[in-house]
Amino acid sequence: TISGMMLGFQEFIVYQLVNNDSHIRISAREDSLTEHVLDDAFFSNAGKKTPEVSWIRPPSGRTSNTYIMNPSEWYTTLEQNKDVDAHSPQLVAQVIARNGKVSTTARIIGVDVGKQIRVTNISSYMKIGHFEDIAGGGNRILCGEGLLNKLGANPPQSILLSVGSGPPQPFKIVGTFNLGVKSLDDTTFFATLTDVQRLNETPSRISDIAVRLHDVKKAEGIADMWSALSTDKVQSWNQFNE
Repeated sequence: TISGMMLGFQEFIVYQLVNNDSHIRISAREDSLTEHVLDDAFFSNAGKKTPEVSWIRPPSGRTSNTYIMNPSEWYTTLEQNKDVDAHSPQLVAQVIARNGKVSTTARIIGVDVGKQIRVTNISSYMKIGHFEDIAGGGNRILCGEGLLNKLGANPPQSILLSVGSGPPQPFKIVGTFNLGVKSLDDTTFFATLTDVQRLNETPSRISDIAVRLHDVKKAEGIADMWSALSTDKVQSWNQFNE
């Protein structure tokens, strides 16, 4: 009985994670700075550090791109791979959302609607409206139910979104969703890719590519193989939900 409960719960969690997100996520590169990262640039002898040299203060921090440098190359690779069922470009940005005097931080995910509904089953979790309602753009957004409650807003109300020091822009809430994952429902907006690119002032750029496979069991092996062939960050669903 206990084994059945554990296995059933595990299956439910995997189902939620797999179907609410991609099987494989390709995202912009992130590298940690360490003292050995600069060995090839600073030291001779094929990058081998000499004992006479030491750091007074070792370098630290991160080097990263906020966008994928060459997405078209990925698109070609994914379209030619027989294991890939669908893929969708995304731009994820951190925003400040305001409704009157109420404000909160959130993230907005810009998507190609037609491709996104092939990668995830978010359409099944809509509470108000349809996922396709944002397809025409025009600063229309979908809002997680928890985030909607935080803002004290209701569809079809408009709220203000801003990124960094950019001017706030009005976005109309045309639908709500409840994925059953609190960390997503309390923090997430969806909008079209072009609307988010314009809000973020990064035209034509994407930060992620969400990939769905025919067989989810192959995700980790394929992600490891792609990661070895690219400087971009590639993770399977179980790696980024570790």
